[in-house]
Amino acid sequence: MQIKTFLLTWCLVFTTGSLLMAAELSDRALKQGMELYDKHCASCHGETGQGDGEAEYLLSPKPRDFSGGSFRLTSTESGLPSDADIVDTLRMGMAGSSMPSWGHFEDRDLETLAATVRHLAVEGKVADLLADDDRMTRKEALEIAHDVFEAGPVVKISPEPKPTPKQLAVGKDLYTANCANCHDADGRGKNKLDMKNDEGRAIFSRDFTQGIFKGGSGGVDLARRIRRGMPGTPMPGTDYTDDQLWAVTHYVQQFVKPGAQERVLQKQKIFVAARAEGVINPNPSHPDWSNYASTFVPVMPLWWRHDRIEGCELQAAHDGTKLAIRLSWSDATRDDSMLAQHGFTDGSAVQLSSSDDPPFFAMGAKDDEVSIWYWKAALTKDMARGRGTVADAHPNMPREPHNFGAPDGPPFHTGEHAGNPVSQTCPVSPVESLGAAGFGTLTTRGAAAQTITGEAHWEKGRWSVVFVSDLKDGAGATPGDTISIALALWDGAAGDRNGQKSVTIWHKLRIEG
Repeated sequence: MQIKTFLLTWCLVFTTGSLLMAAELSDRALKQGMELYDKHCASCHGETGQGDGEAEYLLSPKPRDFSGGSFRLTSTESGLPSDADIVDTLRMGMAGSSMPSWGHFEDRDLETLAATVRHLAVEGKVADLLADDDRMTRKEALEIAHDVFEAGPVVKISPEPKPTPKQLAVGKDLYTANCANCHDADGRGKNKLDMKNDEGRAIFSRDFTQGIFKGGSGGVDLARRIRRGMPGTPMPGTDYTDDQLWAVTHYVQQFVKPGAQERVLQKQKIFVAARAEGVINPNPSHPDWSNYASTFVPVMPLWWRHDRIEGCELQAAHDGTKLAIRLSWSDATRDDSMLAQHGFTDGSAVQLSSSDDPPFFAMGAKDDEVSIWYWKAALTKDMARGRGTVADAHPNMPREPHNFGAPDGPPFHTGEHAGNPVSQTCPVSPVESLGAAGFGTLTTRGAAAQTITGEAHWEKGRWSVVFVSDLKDGAGATPGDTISIALALWDGAAGDRNGQKSVTIWHKLRIEG
């Protein structure tokens, strides 16, 4: 009965575009939705949807506070999202932010999540109203919240015509007069640096040439955003006629480089670790690697920036006992020292899970640990040329010996003597094996568990790194298994370190039998 009520409610909601009130969600549907939300969304958006999750401080743009009613991607005249808008946002993600695509979810899960977002939005607004007026009843607050979030009718757009040279000329004139001040004449959006959103936070324009469109660059969706504007941002609506609207829309679409959007959108992929003939060579420049398929994987900076690593090429192979993963990506500068106070090292990581339904893609979860293989460029340099000293980074500073050991004995280096692989004067490998079960739990697995090795090479603005480990350390995998895999990259020149990095969602890795 509860499921029938839930489905009936959904039919009404998608027909009218109206808001699901908290009471309209069945207990079972709400429980299912909150389980999905807690697992995949709460780390950023917070347990109650107020944008205050554990990862919030790492993210820019900041996660949405649902109770504020300021949703960016809407198709309605009111500027508030219909349920279909929320589902579309979940399915597509938000390019230009750390909000990934959840398009690999089942449609029913996406619809349940959308209903849960609405529930949290209503409850958040109710809480705000009751806090502001202690005489207000919950019933009154619910009625107001319902009215506040009422989506209303969809913005009407005339059928899309085919672009013509004359139309594009009109679009160029309109764009130059009304859009170029923020988005630049070349569509790259790099010059306007003083914009803020409705929360007072800095915001910048999209770089159309890289395919970075919140909500995609399809004709109807883009035309609606140009007509309605982007709620909560400096982008206003317009009063263009339909002909003018399509002229600007088609002109903006001209900026998108072929294939650019495919290099931005986070969509789940399936990789294959091919069975190698003979021993796998860990040298990332070895010609054997040309025998294995290479797949481009987009990454997204958690703190978004224009000048970013777009993604990396991934290859994988195994010999029945060892799993090898090769990553290769463009990086104009080789940052491989951690001696200077403001010096940060390039790096990369592979995250693995044996679960069919892995935890949130950032650092695992309680009772659901993930395996992480972590490479630092600084360790590669230390192995090749020695670590050096702080005096090498600051040659003009006074040099005074410091001995923290016994007066007549050798210096005592706490990290090194504790077995920290990163602290070793002579590291044995540039990569280490770690485990994580949520934020703040990243832990090295110790010397005895370090079965992982690897090599890295930088040449002509490109890093290539190979990780090699026992298959059992690859989330306990065996030939024929399919496991989950996610990636992370650090750009030292951009100040990346710790949680400031670029990441992927979970993908699938099939270990060829």
